[in-house]
Amino acid sequence: MARTQRPKVMVICCADSRVSPNMILQAQPGDVFTVRNVANLVPPYDTNLGLGYHGTSAAIEYAVVHLKVEHTVVLGHSGCGGIKALMGADLTTDITSTRYGHDFIQSWVRVVGRGGGWMGAFSVSFSRCLSLSLFS
Repeated sequence: MARTQRPKVMVICCADSRVSPNMILQAQPGDVFTVRNVANLVPPYDTNLGLGYHGTSAAIEYAVVHLKVEHTVVLGHSGCGGIKALMGADLTTDITSTRYGHDFIQSWVRVVGRGGGWMGAFSVSFSRCLSLSLFS
């Protein structure tokens, strides 16, 4: 493994185990700085540290400021359970319910709505567009 990384591309993709950005992009280790989360969401910019949605934001800041990535790709996929949750689908048909329920998934996907109505609609449309173009 190299001592430093100098990726030119950052990919924000779903945590779904079927999504492999390096395979899709035919990239080698070190070529792509990857951020994974449920539904490949990017929370709105917010310096309020009390909200707690700063993992993805910190990764973006690190990639842009320190790694100097030149391109950012938001990589969606078809059949995404996180996007279904965002669209209001019943998660029990896609995710086996546990005694703990779905407290974190619903809270996470609602972060899109905090950016304003149009931003939420854009995020969903953008994810669907990527899903269709990459995996149809």
